[in-house]
Amino acid sequence: MNHFFESNRKLVFICALLLASITMTSCVEAGLLSKTRSFQGKYAIALDNSRADILTIIEGVGKSMSLEVSGLDVPQGIISLSSGSGVDASYLFGKYASKSIIVRTLESGKKLEIEILVAGNFGTGVKEVADKVFNEFKMKLLEKVGNS
Repeated sequence: MNHFFESNRKLVFICALLLASITMTSCVEAGLLSKTRSFQGKYAIALDNSRADILTIIEGVGKSMSLEVSGLDVPQGIISLSSGSGVDASYLFGKYASKSIIVRTLESGKKLEIEILVAGNFGTGVKEVADKVFNEFKMKLLEKVGNS
């Protein structure tokens, strides 16, 4: 069997390229057939105490959820966090998913208004995903601030 592969290296290489090409094309086509959807929801969290460092804490929570700061307005007390699958992954695998969290601090950081936007195909742009993102964000934030 090894003799076959060694004597037909070019044929094996061409077959491997062909198989990879078919696999990638199939993934892209499957992704194109899956409808892209989006959902936007508004949520709120009330904290026991005001926190001067709340934007820094929110940034840390975002990082723990693989989100990057995509916008910051310190005077207005607004921070935006986001992630996405990127163009390369979308093209290669046919899957697209992104999520964004915008947090507006009110009452010196004691109250947080949270807007969550999820978008993507294969069921990633629906209310249930937004609720899951919010619940994870809330749980991690409350752990950090020690809210009861």
